[in-house]
Amino acid sequence: MNTSLVNTLENSSLDDNLSEKIKFEFRFDRDLESNENKTKSRVELIRQVIDKKLRNAFTIDKVDLYPVARAGKSGSEVFYFDYYITTTSTPKRFIAKFQDKNATNKEKQAAELAEHNSLCSRVIAEEHPTTDLGVIVYDLAKLPNHQEFRGFFLDMENSHADCSLALDSIFRKVCLHINNRERKSLIEDFSRYLNRKNKPIERIQALIEASKSYSGIHQFGKNIFENYSKVKEQLDFEYIPYLVHGDLHARNLMLDAKEPNDTELIDFGWSHYGHPAKDFVLLEATLKYMLLSELLQIQQPSRTTPLHIPINIYEEIEDFLCKYCFDLPIWNDFLKEVPSICKLQTYQIEAIERMYLCICTTRQAAQKVLNIFCKNNVNAQSAEKNYFSSLFLVVLGLSGYDEMELVWTLIGLDKIGAAIWKFP
Repeated sequence: MNTSLVNTLENSSLDDNLSEKIKFEFRFDRDLESNENKTKSRVELIRQVIDKKLRNAFTIDKVDLYPVARAGKSGSEVFYFDYYITTTSTPKRFIAKFQDKNATNKEKQAAELAEHNSLCSRVIAEEHPTTDLGVIVYDLAKLPNHQEFRGFFLDMENSHADCSLALDSIFRKVCLHINNRERKSLIEDFSRYLNRKNKPIERIQALIEASKSYSGIHQFGKNIFENYSKVKEQLDFEYIPYLVHGDLHARNLMLDAKEPNDTELIDFGWSHYGHPAKDFVLLEATLKYMLLSELLQIQQPSRTTPLHIPINIYEEIEDFLCKYCFDLPIWNDFLKEVPSICKLQTYQIEAIERMYLCICTTRQAAQKVLNIFCKNNVNAQSAEKNYFSSLFLVVLGLSGYDEMELVWTLIGLDKIGAAIWKFP
């Protein structure tokens, strides 16, 4: 990446050279003039944050901002923000997220709710005085060796157990707060996931219109849409909502790479009171339909070795996950029931094992929360039905994203949709 030229702001009595110390390892635009202007406005915003919220008696040595790769299409720019002072070589660490003022205000309100309930650490927000640009900053100071869960999961030098440990740690922090003052209905609550710009429900309906030459695609669409209609008709009950992160995927979970049980969350733009299964099913969807595929690509020993898992084996994996729900057995018992996995390459088996153990941890944590949820909401039916219906709705909402492995996603929607009705 190119390092942007950084413009000097007007002199300040606090630090005349502060703006020159703020460096973006990023180029915002191919056009040099446009890049200069965009860089300048972002430098000004970071300076506002420092002057108003971070300024102390120490002399600032430098401020580095470098981009964080993000999933999805939110339109925001997310940067690691390292803030150095002259008396130490260790920076104070933040995540800085640039977006328009309206999005910044909405996320600020959601983040402050999360901060109030100790779901996240300090949140700072500022708006640029002359452009439609805002920044929200999350404090990462509690994690000295911070890393996204995605990168930790994809590095096979880290153990399966440590990946599960990180998930267990973060799940102990979510769904702890209930809002007894309001009630929500299932479909209304999940509408923010279903009413996306890429129109996921319309995409599924389009599959139904496949020609006779592609009858399998037609059947996928038909089954998925029928189960969606059935959920709306039979499971649209009202319940007492829980505070959820709302966007708990692998990039929003941060951990200490040396102590994976030390974790915290970032990016609270979707935080709200809603169904308590949301954070768990979002993480499961990430594991199955995004991270597994990435892990296989990274670990593929050579171009001559098979990259993809045969579809029939992936179907067996989904069948198994739907059959056992919260009662997933140990890995060796899984292999006994799905012996076709043993025919795969070693690196493929290890990738599936990592995904499976993380899903086990996710579902065990979800079961504890949903058992209590169902006891307190008489119309909720079973914890299993709530988990699978929530997983189905979230995966349906995510199905249009390029990061989702499309065939696996369709198989999952088909089988998860059917599994909803196998539980009381």
